[in-house]
Amino acid sequence: TELLSLPPPKILAKFCTILPAENTHINLKNSIRADLYLLVLHFSQQHQFSETQTGGLLTLFKHLVDMILEGRELSDVVLESSQLLACQKDFHPGMRFDFYEPDQVIAVTDYLT
Repeated sequence: TELLSLPPPKILAKFCTILPAENTHINLKNSIRADLYLLVLHFSQQHQFSETQTGGLLTLFKHLVDMILEGRELSDVVLESSQLLACQKDFHPGMRFDFYEPDQVIAVTDYLT
């Protein structure tokens, strides 16, 4: 909740203290990751997502980034995100992204693609 109320520069500074990545200020890879998470939070703010919706989007984003880093095909990543957002697939057993309205699913899909 605190992050959602801060302006982007302060979010980034806070992110650098909570991300599980050291040396964000000198490591390009970690810095890019922090910037990407900042953009996801900014998107959530712009669309007035609740804390649950923002947390879900951050979880989904991390999952997709992990898939990419594992070398998964882009088509697999797109299919996975579509299935998760459309509640056609559980993220974990019994855990679905069922807290988005249809227009929010469209906005998230557009944002991720």
